[in-house]
Amino acid sequence: MLINKAWPTINISTVFIDFFLFNHSVLNKFDCKTITRYDKHSRNDYDLQSCFYTDNSLVLFFLNFQASDFIFVMDGEFMVKIVGIGGSLRHNSYTQLALQVAAKRLEAIGADVEILDLRQLQLPFCNGEKEYPEYPDVQRLRETVSGANGLILATPEYHGGVSGVLKNALDLMSFTELSGKVTGLISVLGGQSNSNALNDLRLIVRWVHGWVIPEQIAIGQAWSAFNPEGKLLDEKLSQRFDEFAQSLVDSTRKLQGIN
Repeated sequence: MLINKAWPTINISTVFIDFFLFNHSVLNKFDCKTITRYDKHSRNDYDLQSCFYTDNSLVLFFLNFQASDFIFVMDGEFMVKIVGIGGSLRHNSYTQLALQVAAKRLEAIGADVEILDLRQLQLPFCNGEKEYPEYPDVQRLRETVSGANGLILATPEYHGGVSGVLKNALDLMSFTELSGKVTGLISVLGGQSNSNALNDLRLIVRWVHGWVIPEQIAIGQAWSAFNPEGKLLDEKLSQRFDEFAQSLVDSTRKLQGIN
């Protein structure tokens, strides 16, 4: 629906716009001042003053709103954006299989999921520098995580802890990207299931002011957990993935104020 409305008595206008009109990488930061062009049918830029969220709409306060400008108004539910990071470089990685299972369960309940495969990224060892101009994938990693509402961190358990490649990827980011992120954790190991790597990740996420959901996945004897097509063989484990996905979406909506 299109509306055409001016606010003659004041120079600040209030416009209700559906979430889907925005690029998720911008909107999900909840940084309203970065949104200056909101209507592709208008040639004007507007001075965005502030915003807040109510029901299924985004409320924007603009200066310089003209009666001739058309604004889209749509109904709909905001799609939660989840980014998954798999901490394994192994070719036939059970960690990546587990991450794909989680992604499919999340997509089935309406989440937008993007997987960052560290096997495909050229990342340096973190040396404490803020910028790595010779490694553009560092910026890609940071921007992708920054644009997410929630995260999945999946790791194999090596020598009783989180994998070095996942820890390094996290070290390449800062509070800017990680603070406030609602996070679900998955660990995969060849022996009996335990929580060492998961506990490591909980400490890391807490340190960067993130939120870890209580549901977690630990897959022991991972070589026996999947069939050749990558599907789970154990029904109880499959049910835990459903509960994990639902908790991550619900917790993200609650903790980030998303309707």
